[in-house]
Amino acid sequence: MKRTRIPVFHRFWGAAMLAALLIGFPLGSWVWSVLNGVVDNVRFYEELRSIHLTVQVFVFFGLFVAGFALQSGAHVLGGSPPKSEQVIWIYPLILLGVLLRCIPAANIQIAGNIIITAGNLWLLFVMLRTALGGDKTRLIPIASLFAIGFIVLAAAPWLDISDAPKAFFVLWSGVFLIVLAAGQQLIASVLNAKRFNQMGGAIFAITALASVAVLGLTVFTEANLSQVAGILMALTVISYIAFLGVIPALIKTGFTSLVIALVFNFLWALIIAFSLVFADPAWDAIVHILALGSITTMIIAVAARVLGFFSGKVALSEGALTILI
Repeated sequence: MKRTRIPVFHRFWGAAMLAALLIGFPLGSWVWSVLNGVVDNVRFYEELRSIHLTVQVFVFFGLFVAGFALQSGAHVLGGSPPKSEQVIWIYPLILLGVLLRCIPAANIQIAGNIIITAGNLWLLFVMLRTALGGDKTRLIPIASLFAIGFIVLAAAPWLDISDAPKAFFVLWSGVFLIVLAAGQQLIASVLNAKRFNQMGGAIFAITALASVAVLGLTVFTEANLSQVAGILMALTVISYIAFLGVIPALIKTGFTSLVIALVFNFLWALIIAFSLVFADPAWDAIVHILALGSITTMIIAVAARVLGFFSGKVALSEGALTILI
């Protein structure tokens, strides 16, 4: 039993944060500087922009949600967690795949794509096995999101994520939905919120999966369905908040860094959804709003709280964490 409960998230998160701080964020800042005329040197612009995207999507966001799912997935699904040796090798495998993907040689990049896909398919297998051995009432509202999320991340290396609509599809369908699935444990345990009942869970899952399907049609077939996608995305967030009783739980909890992070997370997601309904999609803008406003905000809040829980030490003071968020 002890071997199955050895924490693994910190290795995934550590690799994610180092890659983001040393590669992803600096390159992103440079790309922004070029676009806004702060830097005139545009040599290797496309290559460095591609590396920025690859690192952020597959390492920073990809490894964070992998660690989050592996650590809290068993609790939220009601199953037994995988043994650490079954999953610990995935993060260096994906790092290797990302490294190969960044090398400008077609055959090497294909090998990198295969490795990234294999790592995410193994994560899919682990989560499905955990789900099938857990609480069957949680298969629809939780396991279905893990499944679609890791399927999208497994397919993502073969997509042109330098195209903003495709990058947005990967972030919403792959990363954001996994955060919503794994985050149910945090919301239930820390905020004393509810869990999905059978009907509420079914409605939430249907709207979430429908948003993925319609968003996919919008992005990959150029169908004029962005307004429908926005409505379904808004319904996904609203049903999540409503059926879990998030707002009463936030009010009862009071002013904390986690509450602020959750408010920002849901608020920005709703702003994105309604922007698709009432305006033409500004894909590059909503990619960064989702990535920074929603997902990165939750990464900061969740990582600090979970690290503090397992280490027995406060990772950041409440004041510092609130200011950072």
